[in-house]
Amino acid sequence: MRLGDDIQVRPDRLSAYCFRQSDGLAHDLMTLIGAVKFADRKLMRHHSKGWGRYLHIELPVFRSNIWLQQSVQDSLVHCLNYLTGDLWSFSFTERTGLPPTLGQSPLSDISLSNRELLFVPFSHGLDSYGQVRLWQREHPDTEVVCVFADARTSGVENGNGLKRRTSEHIQYMRVPVSVKPMRRAEPSFRSRPFMFYLLAALGAVESGTNKVMIPENGQGSIGGSLIVTGHEAKHRSCYPGFTAKLSRFVEALTGKRVKFYHPALFETKGAVLRALADAGEDVRAVLGRHRSCSCDARLTSRDKQMFHCGVCGNCLLRRAAEHSANLDGSTEYLFEDLSANTLESALRSGDGKVKMRFFHDLARNGARDMQRLADLVSASNGDAAQVAATDLARFVDGGIEYATSSLTRLLNCHAAEWGDFLSTCGENSWISRTARG
Repeated sequence: MRLGDDIQVRPDRLSAYCFRQSDGLAHDLMTLIGAVKFADRKLMRHHSKGWGRYLHIELPVFRSNIWLQQSVQDSLVHCLNYLTGDLWSFSFTERTGLPPTLGQSPLSDISLSNRELLFVPFSHGLDSYGQVRLWQREHPDTEVVCVFADARTSGVENGNGLKRRTSEHIQYMRVPVSVKPMRRAEPSFRSRPFMFYLLAALGAVESGTNKVMIPENGQGSIGGSLIVTGHEAKHRSCYPGFTAKLSRFVEALTGKRVKFYHPALFETKGAVLRALADAGEDVRAVLGRHRSCSCDARLTSRDKQMFHCGVCGNCLLRRAAEHSANLDGSTEYLFEDLSANTLESALRSGDGKVKMRFFHDLARNGARDMQRLADLVSASNGDAAQVAATDLARFVDGGIEYATSSLTRLLNCHAAEWGDFLSTCGENSWISRTARG
């Protein structure tokens, strides 16, 4: 791994995150982010040997006196181990030369005014947009700063990678570090949230606002830690346990604690859509602009038009949410008719080869995961839900009673929305039979 070749830091873009004179620590953080991404993508998992890997990174840094502190190293390792299910270790060496000179963030004028800043790791997905809009309705004077904008965002881009929608009080900040593309990369990429959440946290600390919002709904935030497939480690990308550990790392590194907000932690995706509708949003138009499908877009085209696949876990969650909010038909799906008796019959007509074996596996896993999460409300699975609530209580305010009642409500709402959706598809439909196993 070579700095400047495999990992590149853009000082012009990094300046957008810096509200005061940089002392090299921000540049060190970008180098760390790039190194973690590079290692996670470079070292393939060998599933026959288990999930976990051992990853060691030796990193030259400008502020070695900070990075060599035991509290910094311990909190960093605990955070990444928890997130990816691997064993990470680091050694830090003194980096020669001086850190690049960084300009002052264009957001400094806002942070010095009467408007508050809220940083959001922004995926351009439905939940990201929805929670930003709902937050703005309750906090109209807040300037929202979205980290990880790409070409889909509108507005004028400055040389430092900053985009702005003036009328909506939204800023878009691009990632200031890049990693050289790999021919064959590890697909799980569990460290991905570390990059975007840490960038949002850096901006929050530098600006003095110390607030980051995680917009994911409850099924996405908690479901992945409750329902795992095979020997995989738990999915914790939006889980409050991860953000709590990341906050401890940021505090050990900077002396300042970042507060991560999870406004939809105990809300279903359907509840988020209904809240948007109640707030006066044109939710059908919103659905048309924001994609949920996790499937490679090259596999979901028909007649040279791209669709949501309709059967991956993300699409099934979206379909159940649309149905619960009376928004059926808002999204065009490759597998459009889930009342069909076979998956092949569910496919929309048109030209283009479809990899049916791949989609059979994808749909089967997605349907079973949705059903397994719904099954947690049954008495026979009560222990699993209580264990999850006990764990959540460590990271959310309100104690064990609040965590238990909130998780129970979330699981009951999910089960009801998923059950209603399957009823609409029909008891003898392929999707209903597959969900029941």
